[in-house]
Amino acid sequence: MRSFAVRSAPCIGGEVEAIVLAREQGIDLVAIDDKAARSRAGQMGLRPIGTLGLIVLAQRLSHLDASTAMTKVDELVDIHGLYLSSHVRRQIRSQLGGSFTGTVKRLTRRKRSGAVER
Repeated sequence: MRSFAVRSAPCIGGEVEAIVLAREQGIDLVAIDDKAARSRAGQMGLRPIGTLGLIVLAQRLSHLDASTAMTKVDELVDIHGLYLSSHVRRQIRSQLGGSFTGTVKRLTRRKRSGAVER
């Protein structure tokens, strides 16, 4: 199992494998929730996206409708114990029905323009 240290916090297992695979395949977007691993991925020039970002992205790319996407977020909180502050939950609700910024907006624009995401 590969491991590396990020500010005294070890990243092991799946996070490292995701980073290594993304680098090997030339993919700059990598799905990681662990804070230390997200930081390390960013330092390595990758664009980390978490579970919530993936749900928002799926909705923006029409893979999920807004209601289903919000249900998925609620399930993460209510069933799987994900902590979301009320502020973050409001932000997610707003994004699922409102304007987008950052990675989600860029990826949506690329899909509409016909650009291939690697």
